[in-house]
Amino acid sequence: MAGKFWSWLFDLDDSESNTEQENRTENMPQVTTAQASSGVRTTLQDAENFIAELQSYYYNDLQKMRTDLLTQTLSASDEKFINKKIKQDSVVLSQIDEILASVREMQREYHAIWGKSIYSFYNEIEKAKLKIVQEKVYKIIIRLCEVNTKQELENIIISRIEKYKEDWNISEDIKLPKNYNAVLIESNNGIEKYRFGNFYKLVKEGSNDKVLTSKQLKQIREISFEFEDRIPTNNVWVYVADATRLQLNFMRRTCIINKTWEYKSEDDRDLYFDVVSLEDLEQYLKGILQIVLSKKTYAIISIVIPTNEMLRFIGQIEQLGDKVKICRKYRFILQERSGVYGNNLLTLRVDRRHIHKKLKFLSYLQFRKLYF
Repeated sequence: MAGKFWSWLFDLDDSESNTEQENRTENMPQVTTAQASSGVRTTLQDAENFIAELQSYYYNDLQKMRTDLLTQTLSASDEKFINKKIKQDSVVLSQIDEILASVREMQREYHAIWGKSIYSFYNEIEKAKLKIVQEKVYKIIIRLCEVNTKQELENIIISRIEKYKEDWNISEDIKLPKNYNAVLIESNNGIEKYRFGNFYKLVKEGSNDKVLTSKQLKQIREISFEFEDRIPTNNVWVYVADATRLQLNFMRRTCIINKTWEYKSEDDRDLYFDVVSLEDLEQYLKGILQIVLSKKTYAIISIVIPTNEMLRFIGQIEQLGDKVKICRKYRFILQERSGVYGNNLLTLRVDRRHIHKKLKFLSYLQFRKLYF
């Protein structure tokens, strides 16, 4: 016994030392059982490294675009497009920086708890604390889904997050956030093409367009839309106009003011609504708001609920793919002012400077009473 004691004390017995080391290794929280069966490591350090790789991907892309501006002969339109993409990706990069900083902070907290757990024999209390930190890290990491704007990274991010969820035993109640970003993908002769979800929009290039800040994008993502009553139809018709403070006066007479942000031919003065399913309505509204609020201070959203009663009021229409044309435009506007549409025509105003978390659609008479 004495010999074993001294050999253990001075680390002379390799078998004893190795056994103790193996026991410690088995208890290390960074090592997971699923790690051996897959090539993807899921420690907190690896999660941090993954975010750092995404950060480098965006940074290298930004540097490439800046180099193109300096070294290549580009048209004025291409220069504007690249400059706008640089600004857009810079905002995304700043959001990834925030996510990475938060994960590093959580990792320090995790290691501090792990250090204490060694001396307390890794009891159940410490295990619970480590589990809580892991859940916090997971909630931070899933924000990558909502800030990413590069389509080629979507599946990579989702698959990695699902791996973390599986190996860390994260609750099923924590859902992945949706991506509501409106991403500029093309620009040609003053016409820009944006993608948000499954929607695409052709937009006029503005001379004073602004890039929304990280805070404004977060506020738009967190908006909760409310309606006065339950919508009885599967689809709605949506019209989104942009306005300045002076243009708001037009809404004393109608909310269907002219769009200056969406591209259409100069001779086309007809009234068109986008047909959107209720399932995709939130995606559509949050994507459109990002585009419109980069053009003007206010966005005015009008929604038609195409019930049978509403269709009788509107009269003749033409269905053109994902759009509906109102054939009698001025009659439609006149009846809006009189309030005969009731809750079948709802309106909402969004101010870029003060984006509220809850926004309620109102009938036109209620809307006018509230704002005028």
